[in-house]
Amino acid sequence: MNREEFKELKDEFALIIYNYEKFIKDCILLDYKYNTRFYDLLTKVRFYEVENTLLARCIQAHVENRDPDIEKIIDDFHKGFKQEMDNSVVKHKIAKTVTEHNAKLNPDEVQAFEKDYVGFIKEHHPVVHALATKEEQEAYEKLKVYYYENNIDGFKKAFEEATPVFKNTEYPEDVFTKISEYYYDIRKRIGQDFTKKQTLYPFVKKEVFADDMSEAREEGELKAQLSKLMADNKKLHADIQKAINYDIKLVEE
Repeated sequence: MNREEFKELKDEFALIIYNYEKFIKDCILLDYKYNTRFYDLLTKVRFYEVENTLLARCIQAHVENRDPDIEKIIDDFHKGFKQEMDNSVVKHKIAKTVTEHNAKLNPDEVQAFEKDYVGFIKEHHPVVHALATKEEQEAYEKLKVYYYENNIDGFKKAFEEATPVFKNTEYPEDVFTKISEYYYDIRKRIGQDFTKKQTLYPFVKKEVFADDMSEAREEGELKAQLSKLMADNKKLHADIQKAINYDIKLVEE
């Protein structure tokens, strides 16, 4: 493989990496938008999901004559749920900020940013670069966060500060074949990951914001899910009181 052939392969691979990065960004922004729109409902659904599981576990422990374990089960659920909710609050604040920021962006400005990012990928992405130093990899990890959130000004400022870190490396011809094999391996793994993520949240919610009807339908489905969980919850509370003569709650009053 000569230098020209390698450059062509490298540029082609850079576009694959860019498209994957763009896919990840779209999923992150969709997740934030979904979180911002349905946060209250999602939080209620999650509460009843966890409390119902807690009640079911305690009933199971009683049936298996493990009543002494119930106190620890309750304590573990309390701690776990509190941490989950603390993390949820932090994420929601970020989601609202990023979603509101993106709603104000000029589409032409975003398109120009994407074009600039393609150039950045070709020159500085650690996977494309292949011979990137640890400092270059760390700088990229910080920069991609700005890209994922469409924080254009933040990216430009961070890139300007990181510019001295990035090196223009001239690849010796004796590594062309080895790097090419590396490219093909990464390309295969990216393809597998892309296929997998298409079946998972948040990608499966990509049509929710297609129109007002789709958004209303999603809200209706969440409310129906919540209603079923609340009905199950009422029965489980009755069952636990019947089993051990006292009630159990996920959140201490």
